[in-house]
Amino acid sequence: MTKKQTNAETGRPKHYDEEMLRSVISEMLENGISADKINEKCVKPILCEKHGVSETINTGSLTKHVTTVLEAVVAEQNKALLVELPSEVAPAMSDMLTQMKQDMLLMIARQNDFCQREAERECKILRQDKVNANWRISELEGNACQLEDQIEKLQTTQIKRQEELADAHATISSLRSELAKRGPETRTVNMLIDEMRDPAARKELQAFLSEIVAERGEQTGPA
Repeated sequence: MTKKQTNAETGRPKHYDEEMLRSVISEMLENGISADKINEKCVKPILCEKHGVSETINTGSLTKHVTTVLEAVVAEQNKALLVELPSEVAPAMSDMLTQMKQDMLLMIARQNDFCQREAERECKILRQDKVNANWRISELEGNACQLEDQIEKLQTTQIKRQEELADAHATISSLRSELAKRGPETRTVNMLIDEMRDPAARKELQAFLSEIVAERGEQTGPA
């Protein structure tokens, strides 16, 4: 920090020192201005007005010096405030902080216990779901195998039926060919059957057969 120097023409100091900054900052704090509100912008006018510091001082350098001195002054004031506390306050505060710490740890422990139990419950559900899923997969695989066997049997039966149907068609075709060949004979037999159904024709046939039998009897009679 620059040393205090005097301008020969005006008699005013051109620079500031740490004592000046301490005086200005301490006064501002005593007047109720919070530390976070104190900076080079509000310190510089007071330095110029009360301590005759030149307004041409370097603002960037002043910023660093104000920050350093402000932290030191605040630390000193805080230390002084703590020293002025009654002797019984610190132990009481220590006990209170210990109890608060215990309460916080207990709250965290309870939350941790709850989370662990919930996690275990979720894991148990997931494990059971996995078991159920595996059982269902096995069941579906078994059903799929059964269906495959049924399909194979149906395909075999279908092939057999197709072969039987082909044989039946072949038989029908063969019978049709044979019937076509025997068509005239069939018609003659049918005509004969129709005639035999006629009572008059049956009498004539019976008489004809009787004559044949009689002739054969005469031919085979006693010598």
